[in-house]
Amino acid sequence: MVLSQKDFTNARNNHKDLKLFSEDELYQIFSRTKGVCHKCANMIQLEQFMSDGNGAWFIINSRNKPVYGKNEHNLHQLRPVCSKCLDEITIEDAQVRW
Repeated sequence: MVLSQKDFTNARNNHKDLKLFSEDELYQIFSRTKGVCHKCANMIQLEQFMSDGNGAWFIINSRNKPVYGKNEHNLHQLRPVCSKCLDEITIEDAQVRW
């Protein structure tokens, strides 16, 4: 899968207000798994970062916790996951707390 700068710019434009990660950082995280979910290997799409629908993806850290802000996370600890896997992680986390 070859990604163009245009693909990445479109992904960033969908979330201008968030400004969580730079374009380069998001691309590094996405590219780490070559466009597939870290958990289930489903295809994800760069332009669907933090959105709904097919190919949507989010970021988790090395402890399987969702990452919504840029804090002090090291990029090498962050992985892309599809929305289905993120939902499963969130449900599992909620069940552990109860």
